[in-house]
Amino acid sequence: MPRLTPLDLKKLTPEQKKVADAIVSGPRGALRGPFDPLLRRPELADRVQKLGEYCRFNNSLPRDLSELAICLVGRHFKA
Repeated sequence: MPRLTPLDLKKLTPEQKKVADAIVSGPRGALRGPFDPLLRRPELADRVQKLGEYCRFNNSLPRDLSELAICLVGRHFKA
C-alpha cells in the first residue's frame, strides 16, 4: 500500500498542473519517479525537475556516457 495516495491529475491546482505539464513536455516525456510526491509542493517539484533535467540532459558529456555515469552512481549508492 502506498504511503501517499497518488495525485489525481484531473484535480491538480493550477501551479501543480503547470509543473506537471513542464515535466511531461520536457525530455522526460512522462510524469514518473519522485514527481508524484514532489508535486504536493509545486515550487520544489519545479526546482528539482529543472536541476535533474540540467544534470541529466544538458551536461557536457555525450548522452551514452551521461547515462553510464547515472547508472554507476546509482549502483555505488545501491539505488
